[in-house]
Amino acid sequence: MKKIGFIDYYIDEWHANNYPAMIRESSFKDRFEVALAWEEQAVAGKKPIADWCREQRVRQAPDLATVVRECDAIVVLSPDNAERHEALADLPQPVEAALPSWMVNGAAPSSRAESVMVSQDWEEIRRLMWNYVGIVRSNRRLMAARRRLDLLHGEVHEYLLSTPLTPDLAELRNLCRVARLIVESAIKRQETRGVHVNLDYPATDDERCSADTLLWAGVRTELVF
Repeated sequence: MKKIGFIDYYIDEWHANNYPAMIRESSFKDRFEVALAWEEQAVAGKKPIADWCREQRVRQAPDLATVVRECDAIVVLSPDNAERHEALADLPQPVEAALPSWMVNGAAPSSRAESVMVSQDWEEIRRLMWNYVGIVRSNRRLMAARRRLDLLHGEVHEYLLSTPLTPDLAELRNLCRVARLIVESAIKRQETRGVHVNLDYPATDDERCSADTLLWAGVRTELVF
């Protein structure tokens, strides 16, 4: 079961009040649970976080670092205050405090050289997606993109295990993950629709592909129409 943590400016607002029930009632209820919640400050007239946690059956986190350390995914809320939402989503110190020390302080002798490799992989993904997974696609291009992205995914995983975590490396990991999801979605969606043009499937398939595509980024990618 994957743990989700809520971070909010104040917890008693519509999204935080409704998302836990939505997750429990969704098709992913056996995969995810809202496990921890943390609010930046108590607001007069709003429900105290202790009461909110008790009603929602969610554990109250003593600090932000605990949410980062114990949860597999974090949802940053604060929808009524864009400035606080942005600030809460960009807090490096609690994140670093929750990470293993080797990921923050264990700078390897070759860390500067590794940054060159990160830049190279970032540029390769950009060019790969532009050339092979653009508006006009084909099965051959998509399969080639999948093979190369699988190799890049292995390289990025190796970087994560051997070098300190940096913003550039985290961005590369996310970039590679999103690119793989896009390619997998394009491979599964065997049709042409809107700006998604597949030369091997020039027709639109309303019977099979008219719904949204949902991909699960796990060990095995699943497709749900």
